[in-house]
Amino acid sequence: MSLLRMLPFLLAAGSALASGAQGQTVSIDDWRVQDGDNPAWARPDLDDSYWAATSFPLIPSYEASSNEWHWYRATARIPEQLQGQALAIGMPGLEDEYEVYLDGVLVGQFGRLDPTPWGLYPRHVALPVPRGVIRGPVVHIAIRRFKGPWGVQLQVFSLGGTTRVRHLPRIGLADAVEAQEKLDKVDGAIEMLPADFTAILFLFAAAIALVLYSVQRRRPEYLWLCLFCLASSVPRFLGVLICWSPVLGGHSWQAALVETAGITDVPLSAIFLAVLCRRFRGVLLGGAVVAFAIVVAFGYGMWAGAGYEVPLIYAYTYLPPVFELVAVVGLLLDRNQSSLAIGIVLLLQSFVTVWSNTRILWLHDPASLTIGPFILDARNLGNVVFIFAVLIVLYYSYREEQAKQLGLEQEMMAAREVQQYLIPDHLPSTPGFEIDSQYLPAREVGGDFFQVLPNAEDGSLLIVVGDVAGHGLQAGMLATLIVGAIRVAAGFTADPGKILALLNERMQGRGLVTCVALRIERDGKASLANAGHLPPYLNGDEMQMEGALPLGAIAGIEFPLMHFQLRASDTLMLMSDGIVEAQDAEGRLFGFERIGEMLRAKTTAAGLAEAAQKFGQEDDITVLTVRSVTA
Repeated sequence: MSLLRMLPFLLAAGSALASGAQGQTVSIDDWRVQDGDNPAWARPDLDDSYWAATSFPLIPSYEASSNEWHWYRATARIPEQLQGQALAIGMPGLEDEYEVYLDGVLVGQFGRLDPTPWGLYPRHVALPVPRGVIRGPVVHIAIRRFKGPWGVQLQVFSLGGTTRVRHLPRIGLADAVEAQEKLDKVDGAIEMLPADFTAILFLFAAAIALVLYSVQRRRPEYLWLCLFCLASSVPRFLGVLICWSPVLGGHSWQAALVETAGITDVPLSAIFLAVLCRRFRGVLLGGAVVAFAIVVAFGYGMWAGAGYEVPLIYAYTYLPPVFELVAVVGLLLDRNQSSLAIGIVLLLQSFVTVWSNTRILWLHDPASLTIGPFILDARNLGNVVFIFAVLIVLYYSYREEQAKQLGLEQEMMAAREVQQYLIPDHLPSTPGFEIDSQYLPAREVGGDFFQVLPNAEDGSLLIVVGDVAGHGLQAGMLATLIVGAIRVAAGFTADPGKILALLNERMQGRGLVTCVALRIERDGKASLANAGHLPPYLNGDEMQMEGALPLGAIAGIEFPLMHFQLRASDTLMLMSDGIVEAQDAEGRLFGFERIGEMLRAKTTAAGLAEAAQKFGQEDDITVLTVRSVTA
């Protein structure tokens, strides 16, 4: 059976228990109040006729008097059947500290009044009456009470609940009083279940926001929404824990910690709204700084017992709506559907907050509605609608982002398929030559390329190796264009210089590319043209060649051409600058000297490329070796 279905049975059982205990307890009414503090006011023979008559105080902060100390006195007649029995006095859930005196004798207290009183969370208590304290049928009750420096507004604002006294103080059989206090405590907890449900909803929203942020780290609004929701929910749970725990609740620092944590939702909400808004972001962030300063002042005041709660309470009443109204304007000016939806809901929630808090501050009447055993706070309802709306909007925004990401991944997949034309997986048959290559892109799609084009008619071999300036998809697409141009140019000429000239014209206005074109004839005669690329290494030694500009720099220029003989067992190595520019954590380059040492040790193309990658890859790495195997 669910909790909601069990509630009527629990309440009915509780009512029956309370009815059975009515004859065993006596409610104490007709109270008188006096401001100030005087230990003599606990005496049973005190003449309190000049004290002001009052009903038992619900919330002392709403009284006209601002004096921090209050004494309340009343008398009660003990029924004959209760005289001589084990008695207790039941106190309702009052905030702040108090002491209870019966006929001038201190029988118990809530909180700590010496040396410095503090406001604590309200709690139903049953104080046993020591035997011999009550000597007659009439007992004089005196309550010494301290109004804490922060008043009951903390209960109303930070915990999102309504504080009210559930019954008059009562005296009677100890077992009956204790049972009634427990029942009232449970009844109060049931009333506040909507507030607890709101806190659970915020905690659930925090978990969802954290999951969204873990998937999309580029969306910081998810992280700030998570922190805002945590600040809006965790203090509620801590407050409930303090109210119910038999161990917690008696120390002032606990209330200070929970209440300070409970108001951090204001600056965090301002930051969250600032991240959402493109307009007025600076205003909201500046407001968040001010709000954080108030949080620090509030926390210090709670700890030091300062008495300047009024300006801070008013600040925290109207600061959030100010942030929200600024955010509404910014969201509406963004002119997109998500911002418009959040802006409209935020405007409604801001109106509910101002209306409810104003009623509390000025009319002393919380904007709440009682439905059955539950109390529904207007702000809780507004928060529920707001958080649902934000989660729905951010969810659809998340789906749009995921769709874009999926589209980008599909584009990258297509680009990787195109990359196979830039860096062929399987090299063609090259009679008379052994070719080995290694390619390690810095990203999923690189800008390095090479082509190996053997000529079956004369047995010659054309090799083109290049590096597009830049990284990623754009560089990869430009390299694809160059590879196509290479294949077209090779259909017209096998001259390396002419091939580079044709590529240079094709590249005008499209970017810069370093490139080297090499043609090796069957007998080993080689011609090499260079356009700003690294010189090749022959048998481990760097070949000296004239420098040149990269392709695409200037139209109509000629590229230097060199001729050499590739003998049997000679090894020629071509590479991109990703080898030289590899950089370790201390900023040291892999460098030409290290390349020379490895080549003289007769390293392979794969060995050189992997060494540079482990050293600290910064750019695409391409290494290609050509070995003549002709006699």
